[in-house]
Amino acid sequence: MTDAASRIDRLRRIAARLGGADGEWFVTALQEYEAGARYGGSLDQALGLRLGPGTTPWWQIEDCGKRDALLRDIAARHFDGTTPRAAALAITTAVHRYAAAGWRRHQTFTSPPAELLGTLRSDLFVLLKIGQRLSFKIIYTALRRAPENEVSGHTDPDTLQTDASEECHASR
Repeated sequence: MTDAASRIDRLRRIAARLGGADGEWFVTALQEYEAGARYGGSLDQALGLRLGPGTTPWWQIEDCGKRDALLRDIAARHFDGTTPRAAALAITTAVHRYAAAGWRRHQTFTSPPAELLGTLRSDLFVLLKIGQRLSFKIIYTALRRAPENEVSGHTDPDTLQTDASEECHASR
């Protein structure tokens, strides 16, 4: 059995174990893929993940949501008591300074270096790893926007769900 054949069998086994509406959706998508693969159909098309013209990719939308949540968290932790405009200006300045200096040495790391832990630069490392644009306008807009998934004043960037913002469209 080829590698691809064993992987499609694995997908079939996973689909068979799933239940409920999610299971039905996945089984239907997998059947659509199997029926169309020999004619050029793709799994991303069957799953409804293929991008249309002018569409912002799902991963970019998620990254922008994570970026915005992290920006609000940075402002709350490091610039508490300042206005959104003052915090945005301070974050913009800090990002540019870190990007011009320490980031050059750190950008290949998967996590912040130990000497940065607990500092603003540690948060900036995570922010730059997200990979979305960071202008004053984007930062200021993120700080002014009400977070959609906030619990007790803290956002969880990994679970933030957001619609594509203007800034995500502009960062393509």
